[in-house]
Amino acid sequence: MADSSKNDSVLVKIYTKLDSEYVVALFNHPSLEFYRYILWSSTNHGEERMTIPLHNWLDYGAEFMARNRGQFRRLDSLYGTDSTIVTSILKKETYFGHYPGNYGVVNSLYSLYIHFPQRKKEWAGRNLAFGIMMAKKQGLSPTDLIINFTGSNRAAFGAPQFLFESYVRWGADGDHDGRVNLYNNEKDIIVTRLENSIEI
Repeated sequence: MADSSKNDSVLVKIYTKLDSEYVVALFNHPSLEFYRYILWSSTNHGEERMTIPLHNWLDYGAEFMARNRGQFRRLDSLYGTDSTIVTSILKKETYFGHYPGNYGVVNSLYSLYIHFPQRKKEWAGRNLAFGIMMAKKQGLSPTDLIINFTGSNRAAFGAPQFLFESYVRWGADGDHDGRVNLYNNEKDIIVTRLENSIEI
């Protein structure tokens, strides 16, 4: 999957236990794209965010907490946490999911794997592997995985900006609908972000 055969050695160990047909289909998919200038791309959305008055974001944060007051109270009581901290993190990461990024997560990891020096390739390869494991568990096709997951140019996605590895480890189904949606399901987002904060 990289330009040079020496780059494949890291991933050989990681991918031997994965579904080989799925891996082949993913890395031969026509939508798999190499982002040549990804390391020099902006990692934030500062210009977009500056167009939004600060008081609007403060109001949105207050509304976010009000909409989820019941869940925050239950979780704060159960875990001894502070809902304002989780809210602040979500505002800092993506302004409550308004700016999650529009890079393809798989394409970003693929591109970073190629760009990164050898010692960092394992990070990108490991997260690709977690993405494949997640997709297989959820019954997602390679097309679903490539097209439906978008995020930052460092492959973080959703409102809390999780990597595939952190999604697999801490993703939580906050509304018990059988899925973990970190893009626009606030219950899932809150519980997942909280689970990660407690673990850390």
